[in-house]
Amino acid sequence: MKNIPRENNFLDYDDFANKVSVRMQQYRLKAKLSQRDIANIIGVSKTYISNIERGKTKIPAYILNAYCYILHISPDTLLNYTYGEKDLETDILKNLEQLSPYQKETIRTMVKALAEENQKKCHQVIKYCLSFSVSWHHQSVFCDAQF
Repeated sequence: MKNIPRENNFLDYDDFANKVSVRMQQYRLKAKLSQRDIANIIGVSKTYISNIERGKTKIPAYILNAYCYILHISPDTLLNYTYGEKDLETDILKNLEQLSPYQKETIRTMVKALAEENQKKCHQVIKYCLSFSVSWHHQSVFCDAQF
């Protein structure tokens, strides 16, 4: 296996987790939801959500998926930090200015379809996680895995 230079930094779990935590908070604030709102929807404490968003607690997969579902975003939105959101939005807006009204409408239809597809994927992942959790619960086995 080829060695990857450390300067690529994508192997640094703490750095990656902190960036994901910050994005979780940013998207929550953008949706005008409090930590208490998120905690109540998911069924955990506000302190737990605060610790996750501050990078003090590892992010379990079910919390990440719940954020995606609640905030109507895809998991890649929270996980991908190679291309800044601001840069991406600026590039998209800059290119949209050059399109005809018909082309803009086509783009809007495509974006809407992609958003619906992502929401369906999040629903499927959450259903899977919940069914997995229920099957473990029925077997009376406690699993505290962190992803």
